[in-house]
Amino acid sequence: MNFMKKYIQKKEIIIRKKYFILFGKITSGFGSGKYYLNINYYKVNITKILKQKPYPGTLNIFYNNRDFLFKNIFLCNKYYIKSTYYNNIYLGGIKLLKCSINGIISLVIIPDINHHSNNTLEIVSKVNLRKKFNFENGNLIKIKIYY
Repeated sequence: MNFMKKYIQKKEIIIRKKYFILFGKITSGFGSGKYYLNINYYKVNITKILKQKPYPGTLNIFYNNRDFLFKNIFLCNKYYIKSTYYNNIYLGGIKLLKCSINGIISLVIIPDINHHSNNTLEIVSKVNLRKKFNFENGNLIKIKIYY
């Protein structure tokens, strides 16, 4: 058993002064991240925050302690893209938290309307994180979420 597996069994969250670390497992999504990130309204706004065009898809991560994130979200430097009607379609608002995965600056997306379980985070980045790091479903991952 490697170090990360041993550590995750003992503690899922590490708190630091400028960020906290969550550990989770890669999981498959529904493909809706790709759909929404190809809508110009979201793409333009996320590009402003990331300072680069986002990869059209999200990395989904399952973890056991989503309550921690929601109880402490007010501490985070968050962004918000407000809901709107775009081409006669209602688009829900989303909160975005700056994070990093293996040194790649990314964003945790917390949609106002969510189709995932309460224990699934969606991550958007400038690159396809799954391909870049050869992530497969079930792989353990460390996410730094910044205050």
